[in-house]
Order: sequence, then C-alpha cells, then structure tokens
Amino acid sequence: MWRMTENHDEEAITFRAKLDDLSSELSAHPGRRAHARWMSLRYTMDLHARNLSELIAVVHRAETDVQTAMELVQNGHAPTVRDEFNAQLDQRLHNAVASALTLIDHMRRVVAGYEGSEFSSEFRRRNDAIKLDPRAEFIRGLRNYVTHYSGAVPYSHSVSFGQESFQARVLINAKALLHWSGWSANARAFLANPGEGVDLGELVRWYRDETLSLGAWLFAQFDGLHGGEVESANRLVDDFNRYLTGETSDP
Repeated sequence: MWRMTENHDEEAITFRAKLDDLSSELSAHPGRRAHARWMSLRYTMDLHARNLSELIAVVHRAETDVQTAMELVQNGHAPTVRDEFNAQLDQRLHNAVASALTLIDHMRRVVAGYEGSEFSSEFRRRNDAIKLDPRAEFIRGLRNYVTHYSGAVPYSHSVSFGQESFQARVLINAKALLHWSGWSANARAFLANPGEGVDLGELVRWYRDETLSLGAWLFAQFDGLHGGEVESANRLVDDFNRYLTGETSDP
C-alpha cells in the first residue's frame, strides 16, 4: 500500500514537472511573444479609436442638433449648456490627444524590432506621410499644449442657416493658441491660416481615418511576419492541453 502511494506521488511530481516544462517552453516561444507584443499594440489602437469616436460624437451633436448648436452661440441667458459642452469637449480631446501619443510610442517600439526589413521601411513611409502633415503636427503639439500650458482649449462655435438647412461647426481659436511658444514651425504655420478657426470635427475625422488606415495595414502584416511561429506556438498549446487532460502521457 505504501509503495502504491509512493508511486502515485512520483507520478504526480513527474506530471507537474512536465507541465512546468511545457509552460516554460510556451512562454519563451517566439510566436507567443510576438502575439503578446502585437495584441498589446492592438489594445492601444482600440483604446485610441474609442477616444476618437467619443470626441467625434460630442462634436457631431453640435454639428447636427439645432437646439444644441443654438445654445452654443446664444448670449441671452447663462451659458450653462455651452460651459458643460466645452467641458465635455476638453475631456474627450485630452483623452484623444494623449492616446494618440501613446499609440505612436507603442507603434515605434513594436516596429523597432524589425529594423532594416522591408516591413519597417514601408511602415516608416506610411507613417511619415501622416506624421509630416501639418495637421498631425498640430495634434501632437496640442497634446503638449493641454499638458504643459493650458488644460482649457479656447473654443468658438459657428452656426449659419439656409432656407432648409443649417451648418454648425466647432472651432478652436487659433489666434489664442498662438500665444503659446511651444508649437513646431509646421504647426504654427497651420494655425496661422485657419480661416475662422481650426474646424475640430474636420480635423479629428481626418486623423481618425489616417490612423485607422495605418493600423489596418500594420496588423495585416502580422501573419506574414509571424504566422508560422504562431502556428508552432498553437501546436504547443494543443500539446499542453492534451497532456493536461490525460489524452497523452508523452507530450
């Protein structure tokens, strides 16, 4: 009886040791590591997309709802609605520009692992097309503005009516922003000629489309870069599960 218990304990120790070996092999597998890096980047991308969508939704309300638009430009009573609307804009704008810089840093870290490859060169080409645009430079500068200079962005609102329609825009007061000395030359040039002001809805929709397009291209490259490694890691997962459930005693 004692020998049976001893054998059982030895088998349990061996079983756990093999599971530990498989687990360690899986954790160190290049396919598993690559998948973890890229899924972390996807999470950051999704978070940024969510922040942009929330900002666009607030702007869209001013652009399409007549009652809201009129409250934003009225001067006949206390500006309670306008103050709350602008506070919501500030909140969403802070989130959007902060996550934009976070996404840039995370993309740079992931792509740095492929330096010298065709993939890295193509990413740099596509990313530079966005990064060097004065609108993107303004967005990066706006993040520094709200972080280091003023948390309150100077907004203005524009409403015009036609016979059967109206047009409303949420604008950023470019002249007020130029009081800050921290703008890059391209961002300052962008702010110097914005018409009535920087159209926030137009700007954010452009940036959303460019960012999501770059992200879609980026993640489409994953299978070509790591598909074989991920398949190998998945086979190792299958081995682990079969051994864990007793389907095989020799992984």
